[in-house]
Order: sequence, then structure tokens, then C-alpha cells
Amino acid sequence: MLNFSLFSLILISSGLLFVILFNTNPIGSSNLIVATFFISLLTLIFALTSLVYILIKRTKSKTLNKTLVIRRSLFFSLVIVGLISFSALNVLNFISAITFIIAVVLLEFFFSSKKVEQNKK
Repeated sequence: MLNFSLFSLILISSGLLFVILFNTNPIGSSNLIVATFFISLLTLIFALTSLVYILIKRTKSKTLNKTLVIRRSLFFSLVIVGLISFSALNVLNFISAITFIIAVVLLEFFFSSKKVEQNKK
């Protein structure tokens, strides 16, 4: 069921991304079009990385933690799209990229430590 959902999300978001790329002017478009582009790019990268991560995990082991897969794929896609949006705003440099990546990694550590803390109780 999760594979079908991810495959459907890949089809819908890639279709929306292609429509935006081929039918709009990136220089003269409104902020809504730019936001839609980044959201569709985020969902496409999220679905692709989730599907690849699921396929890799299934070949290595029998068990699969779906929440872990979804969370790590979301954070990975958030890093990629965040760095692309920083570049689009012309504020991307080495320091801002490292700071953004560290912030997302710390967010992952926060959620993983909350899960471990809940398991101890």
C-alpha cells in the first residue's frame, strides 16, 4: 500500500513539476508559482527517496520501520529543496549551507531521541 501511494505521489508531483517548468516564465512568475514549484519538487524528491529507501531496506532485511523511512526521506528532501531555495534567493554560501544541514540533522536527532525516550518508559 505504501509503495502504491509513493508511486502515485511520484506521478502527480512530476506531472505538476513538468507543467510548471514548461508553461511558466521563471523570471516573471508570481510567488505562488515559485512556491508551487518548490512544493512539487519537495514531494517528488520525498517520494523518490522513500521508494528507493524502502527497496534497499527490503533487500537487506525483512523488517521495515515505515515511520523512520518517511521521516528520513522527508528530512533529506527538505535539505535538498532548502539548499535549492537558498540558491534561488542568492543567499547560499558555505556557512549558510552547513548551518541549514546541521539544523536538519539536529531535528532528526531530536525526533529519534524522543522515540528512544518513549521506549524506555
